[in-house]
Amino acid sequence: MSGPALKRCEVVYARPDEQICIEVQVPAEASIGDVLAAASATSGREDIPWGTESVGVYGQRCARSQIPEDGDRVEIYRDLPRDPRRVRLDAMHAERRAARRVRR
Repeated sequence: MSGPALKRCEVVYARPDEQICIEVQVPAEASIGDVLAAASATSGREDIPWGTESVGVYGQRCARSQIPEDGDRVEIYRDLPRDPRRVRLDAMHAERRAARRVRR
């Protein structure tokens, strides 16, 4: 007689000064949300945004309701301080303004 089927998942969260890796075992039917809840309970870390919707598996964003496979790495993403597209546009506009000033 065997017990319920389990899978192993790794939860990772990268901060500027630290990378946090937490391995958990959860039931085979567990969703990403379930994996994150298990990692939160296991780790005791309150400085990780466990409730964020910004999560993925191996670099691919996905919903918390998605069912990860055994051995998957569930990633919690940090918000960027500034939108990279906005930064590029701001730099482009600044260059154009500087070029107009030089032409005058």
